[in-house]
Amino acid sequence: MIVSLSSIELQVKQTCDASGVPTIQHPFYLCFGRDVWALTRKEISGESLAQAVAVLIAKWVARGLTLAVLQAIRTDVFNVGAPIAP
Repeated sequence: MIVSLSSIELQVKQTCDASGVPTIQHPFYLCFGRDVWALTRKEISGESLAQAVAVLIAKWVARGLTLAVLQAIRTDVFNVGAPIAP
């Protein structure tokens, strides 16, 4: 479990670096990554997971993080797509 989380955190850091996120903001993106990782450990998947991650993205955008970077982490690190609009 710890190995999985550390691998995820490394990928989140790489995504932040590639997106030009200042190092001082990395801990906030890591927190987002941990939130998504926790969701992936539960018994949800598919559209339910995509919607739950969308809620997390909205929460972290409200806290000042960049939408495009959060979406890149969602897609590139966790392989979760955007939710399908109702």
